[in-house]
Amino acid sequence: DTLTLSCRSEQGTCFVSEPSLWAAEADPKPNFLVILIDTLRHDAIQPQVAPFLHQLKSTSHNFTHTISAGNMTTPSTNALLSCQSPSNLGNLAFAYSMEEADKEAFYQKKQASFPALFNRAGWKTAMIGNISVISDIQARGIDHGFSEQIARERDAYDTPHIAHDAMEWLHANQSQPFFLYLHFHAPHAPY
Repeated sequence: DTLTLSCRSEQGTCFVSEPSLWAAEADPKPNFLVILIDTLRHDAIQPQVAPFLHQLKSTSHNFTHTISAGNMTTPSTNALLSCQSPSNLGNLAFAYSMEEADKEAFYQKKQASFPALFNRAGWKTAMIGNISVISDIQARGIDHGFSEQIARERDAYDTPHIAHDAMEWLHANQSQPFFLYLHFHAPHAPY
């Protein structure tokens, strides 16, 4: 490549001494992993109970002063993913499934959920877990723009299945920037 240096001065002369030129490498896109554990408080992650999560917490960004947008999974998680308050979500904020008219009203707002924005900007995006009420995977929720959705719908202990699918997904997608959302359901009930 050719590089041209130009010097302009009000005095008519310029002096350049030993110019140093370098090209900065573009920063690689960082990876994002969001782990949502339904009904688990942040202060419950103690080393003797959840040693790996406790260790991960020390090297991750933790949101310890957050307030849930709702009192159940549907409003709080859909508000999080769409970056909207539940009052802007319409019936989505108060139901475990959506009528087509309600979905269409949500889509007409044309406000992309943040996973869709990651996807458009070149990140591989995925949602894995107990996700039927917050995604359109079973025609109950809305499409937040994830490029891939893997549902693990179980009545009880879903953690090993979700973790297994997450490990497989991470292994298959480690060479590209990614945004992975994991939704664990196991602590949900009994509370």
